[in-house]
Amino acid sequence: AVVLTAQVSAPESKPVSEEAPVPASERASFEDITTLLDKNEFERADEAFEKYLAEQKESSFKSWVRYFYLKLKAIKGHAASLRELRAAVEADPGNVSARRELAAYYKHFDRQGEAVELLISGFGAAPPRLKPALVRDAAGTLSATGAHAKALEMLSLLLKEISEPAEVGLTFMTMADIAKKMPDPVLESAALEQALAIDPADSYTRFRLAYLYSEMEKKSYLAMYHYKLRLAQGADAMALNNLGVAFGALELTGKEVGMLETASPENPLARANLSHAYIDRGFLQKAEALAKEVLAEARDDTYQKRAAAALERVSNKQAHEDEKEESLNRAAQAEAEFRAKYAQAWVSDPTTLIAGIYGTPHGKLSVRQEGHSLVGSVSLQEESPASLFSSILTGGGGTKRLRTRTVHLQAEITGRAGRFKVTVEVRDDSPYAIPDLSSFEGLLVLGGDRQSFGALEEAKEVAKIYRATRVGDS
Repeated sequence: AVVLTAQVSAPESKPVSEEAPVPASERASFEDITTLLDKNEFERADEAFEKYLAEQKESSFKSWVRYFYLKLKAIKGHAASLRELRAAVEADPGNVSARRELAAYYKHFDRQGEAVELLISGFGAAPPRLKPALVRDAAGTLSATGAHAKALEMLSLLLKEISEPAEVGLTFMTMADIAKKMPDPVLESAALEQALAIDPADSYTRFRLAYLYSEMEKKSYLAMYHYKLRLAQGADAMALNNLGVAFGALELTGKEVGMLETASPENPLARANLSHAYIDRGFLQKAEALAKEVLAEARDDTYQKRAAAALERVSNKQAHEDEKEESLNRAAQAEAEFRAKYAQAWVSDPTTLIAGIYGTPHGKLSVRQEGHSLVGSVSLQEESPASLFSSILTGGGGTKRLRTRTVHLQAEITGRAGRFKVTVEVRDDSPYAIPDLSSFEGLLVLGGDRQSFGALEEAKEVAKIYRATRVGDS
């Protein structure tokens, strides 16, 4: 199976209203705060946080991040922070930021029911502009309890109340998240399509949708479509890799290799996938070298496994091809020897085969030779495969159905050599049955004992060589 690169998930907690990204230096300082919390150094963490907070401009982010910090401390076991977070909600029921962070605390400890109750109880007090975020949070949490239908109903009601495009788009994204949990890939893909219709520039959602389509049956062309649109927004090694995989699924093999080669310099997984593409096309040495390169450089376990699988495939394919080459070589040698005997028999003095029953792979044929013409035939009845299948279904009951197999052999002899044709007709014992016809051609050499002949019967891959021997009188 080919491997796709999954996109990094969006953060679970974020400000209620959209803000510009926090500068890298500030993100780093907040990471220092979380490091202190991990060590349970709460006093030092408080000092660092107050310094961090003082550097922030007045905004919804600044008001939200304080409750986010209280939640982090509460999760680490700081009881006073949990009390402060609860007090903030009780003092101001319309404080959506505090309410959502307290709900996130409950969800962290798998107390989904309490989180849902807390979120829903804030619907009436929430400011109109913040209520949609609260409803979405409640629906997502409700879905985590398995109540997917109720969660989707909650979103349906919300969509009837809102019209601002950004809020509508976020609500369809929440619908997609719930559908993913169900799982319902059809609903998830439809919700993501609607979110993209509202905001076509959302590269994160487009990547997610393309990845989803790549996992759905017979939807690789939709994955290709969205990955191409995603790449039109800017270069992305993950999207290049996944577009190459989509091309491969669509049997656009030239484009598959080209795209994976483009992605390979920046993406070890693309190199691992490219090694598999090379194997499929017989470039085993290039595949082996590329896979070894990934194993030597990549640290990601998925990339390592993909490259190791390529090396295993190379080894297996080499062994299979070696074995098949040896088998074909043996078959070629046997056929070469038979054809040489055919040429010698063709110029030998004529002989006449003794009439009788001769055993062949097609049955025991009654064979006789008249001058240069050799003919044989047999007709026998056997149980039809349809009858055997019916017997299995009925436990051995039911009427047995028979069929008749008729085989005709005809050959023209020169010296002791000849060219033959075998015709096989199989007819079920039914007036409506259509006979099944097949035929085989080849060379034969009459034995010097006049009671056997060698045959070379042409087949799809290699000729079938056998010896027919007289086993009785006609």
